Amino acid sequence: MGILRLLTQKLVKYVDKFLKKDLENPVKTQEDLFLDIIRYNQTTDFGRKHNFDQISRVSDYQKYCKPQGFDYFEPYINNILEGNLNASFNAKLVCFGQTPGTAGKNKTIPIVQKSFSDASTAQARIFASYIAENPKENSRLIEGISCFFSAYPILKVVKINEKRFNIGYGTGVFSYPILYNFAHIWKLLLKSRMFVPIQLNVITDLEKKYRYLTEECTKRNITCFSGIPPIIVNYLEKIVEYSNAENIEQLFPNLQLLNFGGVNPIFYEKRIEDIVGHPVDYREMYAATEAIVGYQLGEEPLVLTPALDANFFEFVSLDDPQDVRTIADVKKNFKYKVLITTYNGFYRYNLGDIIEFISLDPPLFKFINRENAANVMDEKVTLDQVSAAIINTYNELDVIIRDFSMVSDKSKDRYVIVVEFKEEHKKEFYNKFIKIFDAHLCKSNTAYGYFRNNVKIIKPPELRVAKQNAFEEVEKERVINGQPRHQLKILQISDDRNILKEFENKIIEFVTFT
Repeated sequence: MGILRLLTQKLVKYVDKFLKKDLENPVKTQEDLFLDIIRYNQTTDFGRKHNFDQISRVSDYQKYCKPQGFDYFEPYINNILEGNLNASFNAKLVCFGQTPGTAGKNKTIPIVQKSFSDASTAQARIFASYIAENPKENSRLIEGISCFFSAYPILKVVKINEKRFNIGYGTGVFSYPILYNFAHIWKLLLKSRMFVPIQLNVITDLEKKYRYLTEECTKRNITCFSGIPPIIVNYLEKIVEYSNAENIEQLFPNLQLLNFGGVNPIFYEKRIEDIVGHPVDYREMYAATEAIVGYQLGEEPLVLTPALDANFFEFVSLDDPQDVRTIADVKKNFKYKVLITTYNGFYRYNLGDIIEFISLDPPLFKFINRENAANVMDEKVTLDQVSAAIINTYNELDVIIRDFSMVSDKSKDRYVIVVEFKEEHKKEFYNKFIKIFDAHLCKSNTAYGYFRNNVKIIKPPELRVAKQNAFEEVEKERVINGQPRHQLKILQISDDRNILKEFENKIIEFVTFT
């Protein structure tokens, strides 16, 4: 056992407690943060327009600022790009993040010093809490390398008032050590323990890309992989394929943790277990380019702690949009839309996400879904409902699914679900699969069940079985068409029928029933 691991075992519980200090009094932390953001930004154009100098409590804030989406803030961001660095915030601008819109249009997001501090604190809390759960066993994590699969950190450079600012994808900006940012000093100190294969983003030849990936990873003792779940899964499959190994365990016997962000990881659990050869611990971070929203600080999957010292939160009831609450008065087992107020110029910003609190002391929540949902007859089928139906179906049939995407087809009053299975099956199996899936979806969404079974206005869903690697091919085609691979994920639920067109020549079986 090395000295670093020995010290970690002895000190990690103290470090964990220190890092969580600001989370111990949620109400006070949020009140102090709210007042600081308002006072700090009174002199900005946004602050003057919205009477920040007259705001001393949350009710004042709600009077002068209405909840808004990205479009409302975009003119202020454009103003910053044109040279007015105090258009909407006074914090030190470091760079810009670009998100190519898994939830909508492309967005350019200002990133300030506090953004990096929040990201670093979030990562530190996740790792410290994980090791503190079982210091003797989990401290093995630090004896190896942590590999982060990120997007490219610098897409272009803009010049503002004679100073240059980088624009890069969010995951790249926050994962790659940035020398001018103090919050990343801990990453620089631990550089020998980190590996960011940034070169993957510039190798266009897929054969060379995967060979580079395999060669660079397999020569390291990797104990943790970090990134977006579908990308981690895809890369691990390629490493196994290109190394001719039986599974990941054979290549990385000390792999201990998967650190996820960007996509709900529960759908990928069974597939990961199959690739690795055994179950692997994982932790999740709930983040957008705009802000860190929450993180998993315990063993229970999908249970998240809000980033109370990063953003001021408001929660809008789904049942009554006029019912807006703070962390002081949210209710357990109620679903809310999330509004955030940040240091980088977003005020009562609607993330477009829905969460549900499962505990109030301490405050813990689960991410439910994006606000958008697919519809045939206003039944509002959401991703968590589809995921639940998919998981129940593949567990019932003991089958492994590589990926899926469900799209509403309003012209035929039905849903079409494109599924890529790990292995091909007989048509009888596919018939069974779609029937079981439909039954589970009826249970997940009672409105869908009503329209399907009682009114019978929604027709049975259609299963389109995709050939092997179809989802990867679609992503590749998007890259060729100028869309960035690393962030533009194929939506798993959508009303956009263009997704079906992308799979038109990749379907090997069409299955439905009456």
